[in-house]
Amino acid sequence: MKNITQHNQRKLIYISCLSAALGLTACQQSEGPAEKVGKQIDQTVTKVEKQLEANKDAVVETSQTTGVYVDDALITTKIKTAILSDELLRGSQVDVVTTNGIVKLSGSVASEAAVTSAISLANAVHGVKMVQNELLIAAPAPTKP
Repeated sequence: MKNITQHNQRKLIYISCLSAALGLTACQQSEGPAEKVGKQIDQTVTKVEKQLEANKDAVVETSQTTGVYVDDALITTKIKTAILSDELLRGSQVDVVTTNGIVKLSGSVASEAAVTSAISLANAVHGVKMVQNELLIAAPAPTKP
C-alpha cells in the first residue's frame, strides 16, 4: 500500500510541475496586460510550491532523479516569473531550460542591459548552479516615417 501511495504522490508532483510549465507557456502567449500575466504566474508558482510543501515527505522518499526534476522545474518556473516581471525583459522571447541546476537562457532581447538583467535574475534563484547565456540582442524594428 505504501508503494502505491508514493507512486501517486510522485505523479501529483510531476503533473503539478507540468501544469505550471504549461500555464507559463500559455501566459506568455496571451495578449492581456502584463500585470494580469504576472498575477497568473504568481498564482501558478504559489500552487506548485504549496503542493510541493504538502508532499515534502514523498519528495524526500523518491529517487534522486525525480528530486532533481522537481527542483529544475521549480527553478525554471521562478526564473520565468522573474523575467516576465522585469521591465527590461517584458515582451522579450526568453526560453529557460534547467538541467541539474544549470540554467540555459536562449532567445532574443532588446539590449545588452536586458541580457545582464536576465542572467542576474537567473543567478538569484536558489538552486541555480550556473547560467549559460545564449541570448541574442535583436535589432530594433525599423520605424515608419
